[in-house]
Amino acid sequence: GLPGLDGANGTNGTDGVDGLPGANGTDGVDGIDGAVGPQGPLGLPGLDGANGTNGTDGVDGLPGANGTDGVDGIDGAVGPQGPLGLPGLDGANGTNGTDGVDGLPGANGTDGVDGIDGAVGPQGPIGVIGETGATGPAGSYTAGTGIDIAAGVISTTSTMPEFLFVQPDAIVSGYVGFGSASAVNGVPYNSVTDEFTLKAGKTYMLEGAVFMNTTTSSITYSFVFFDKTNNASIGAEAYQRAADFSGTIINQPMMNAIITPVTDIQVGIKDIYGSTGGFIPSRGFFKVVELK
Repeated sequence: GLPGLDGANGTNGTDGVDGLPGANGTDGVDGIDGAVGPQGPLGLPGLDGANGTNGTDGVDGLPGANGTDGVDGIDGAVGPQGPLGLPGLDGANGTNGTDGVDGLPGANGTDGVDGIDGAVGPQGPIGVIGETGATGPAGSYTAGTGIDIAAGVISTTSTMPEFLFVQPDAIVSGYVGFGSASAVNGVPYNSVTDEFTLKAGKTYMLEGAVFMNTTTSSITYSFVFFDKTNNASIGAEAYQRAADFSGTIINQPMMNAIITPVTDIQVGIKDIYGSTGGFIPSRGFFKVVELK
């Protein structure tokens, strides 16, 4: 029939007693030398040995033959320039050469700048007076004109002075009004604004008087020529009162002035105290006359 199955392993038995050691075997063949290891560190230097005795000098050998000359070395760099030497003595003068032929004259140069004029010399003596020339034609003259010399120019000019004559007619806004002029020459005036113009640089005499009627008792009336351009009175005032409580009569009816304006000015006749009453034009006047 078929073989039966293996039985289970039995337990290990106890170790037996060690046997005696065997005899030594024969030496094996020497192995191949290993590679040389790296050099170890240097050992400490040994002590110096004792000096030996000097040997006797040997016989001098024969001198050797001279060697061949070496190749010349490369020139060194040029050194810095030395200081200048002292100047040499002047050589003897050579003999003068013969004069060369004169060259052609050069072209004329350009004219130089004119110099500054010298100071004017003193005036010479007066020359001999020449003969009198022929008499020129007679000049013309117009009545009422004269000759005015200004800046070396001779021209005809009127000899008649400027003037204005007007008469009062009413008090208007603090000024005495007047109508058309009964006589005028060269003095501009305006009977609407009640003023006239005095011109710069001319000298004028101003005179005036005002006759009042239907006045109020003990009221002061005073008038003066007045520069409206510069807001200033001109000359002496006229001063009157209808009556005085102390019985004294005060009466200075005329106003007067002489003036030379620096610039053109507008002049009116100012009512100083604010008059009440009326005028009689034929008994009052304002007069302007240019003084020559």
